[in-house]
Amino acid sequence: MIKLIFSGITQEIAQQMSENEPERQVQWLIFPHLIVSGDAKPLRIKMENLLNNAWKFTSTKIQAKIELSCIFLEHNNHSHLTYMITDNGVGFYQSYLNKLFQAFQRLDTVEEFPGTGIGLATVQRIVRRHGGDVWANGVIGETATFYFML
Repeated sequence: MIKLIFSGITQEIAQQMSENEPERQVQWLIFPHLIVSGDAKPLRIKMENLLNNAWKFTSTKIQAKIELSCIFLEHNNHSHLTYMITDNGVGFYQSYLNKLFQAFQRLDTVEEFPGTGIGLATVQRIVRRHGGDVWANGVIGETATFYFML
């Protein structure tokens, strides 16, 4: 396990996405100086999947916003640094939460939002491989937040 500058990786991915679709106006808010320990390649893939989701599901917003931040949360009677990816996209119904991290489960049609349906399952697998946990909260039509701790 090595220490990674997580904010830097996130900034690189955000810049690449913005360069690939320069017509999109997305406000990126990336908390500076975040560092994680782990396997660099899978952690980058995890972030790519989370940010691609946020990018995709904010595509209908004129003023899209995607944010990486962190907070300390209690989990199993211990305080853990918890990372959050929040967007102001289409959100989701909390009643569908059990489907989010299952492979090939989609909450929207491919015509609405393209994709294979394996991104969040991959995220969960990578996070768990690093001994962590991942979960989400959403409000339909307003926001989605994906939390993870490593």
